[in-house]
Amino acid sequence: MKLTCREVTEVLISYVDETLEIEVRQDCEAHLSGCPHCKCYLHSYRATIRMTKLLPCEPLPPDMLQRLRKAMSEADRSA
Repeated sequence: MKLTCREVTEVLISYVDETLEIEVRQDCEAHLSGCPHCKCYLHSYRATIRMTKLLPCEPLPPDMLQRLRKAMSEADRSA
């Protein structure tokens, strides 16, 4: 199956985590080998993951934690 750029970006986290089904992974690799835009996106995606892992782990301010929980609860209800 030939994947579109949008489909590749939708499965990218699973691709990077190596949790994609083998067929989808192969389709993703085929797309990436012929699409310089998605290949660049993949490189920047991996770089972002590497950089965020270097950030210190600080607790969220209480008001932000409360807003985040509220947003997650609302997203659960709408899903």
